[in-house]
Amino acid sequence: MIWLVNSVTIFALSACLTAVLIPQILHIATRRKLYDIPNERKIHHYVVPRLGGVAFAPVLFFSCFLLTSANHSLGWDEVYYSIAEESLPIMYTYCAITMLYLVGMADDLNGIHYKTKFMAQTLSALLMIAGGVMLTHIQGNPQTMQLDPKYKSRVTDDPYPGQYPPPVDKHSPDRPHHRIHHQRRQSHRRH
Repeated sequence: MIWLVNSVTIFALSACLTAVLIPQILHIATRRKLYDIPNERKIHHYVVPRLGGVAFAPVLFFSCFLLTSANHSLGWDEVYYSIAEESLPIMYTYCAITMLYLVGMADDLNGIHYKTKFMAQTLSALLMIAGGVMLTHIQGNPQTMQLDPKYKSRVTDDPYPGQYPPPVDKHSPDRPHHRIHHQRRQSHRRH
């Protein structure tokens, strides 16, 4: 239930912040004459201001970090520790998103050659793979399709082929929150 509440809150906070920021960004783009001129590759037929999407990544990052910190401060450590256990894929994902964001912003401001954009997209995809981010399900309507584990394993070098999520011993002292609670108990016993 806490995940649902956090997801809805992140969505609502991101939507509100984006609704406030985008008109300001478009006003600046219009004042500075940063327009996207239509050509044969564009789907729009008239001049539109650039930089409309510049608010999305920072607002999403801000909302996620704020909610994660708030959960930890309020003592709802389930979210905090589950994110801590998955920190490597999350960090690689943020790096990949940041790279795509910066390339997109540079493309909006100056225009970037398609080969450069393709290299940045390829590098971002490689970062995701290096972080162990896996595509395990394809959400569709009317059903969800689960990918064959042999393909999932080949792409990501999954240490637990066919088992998602990987098996976890909930009582293992190697889990981060068990180590922290164990250290707290030890420090209380000393005093």
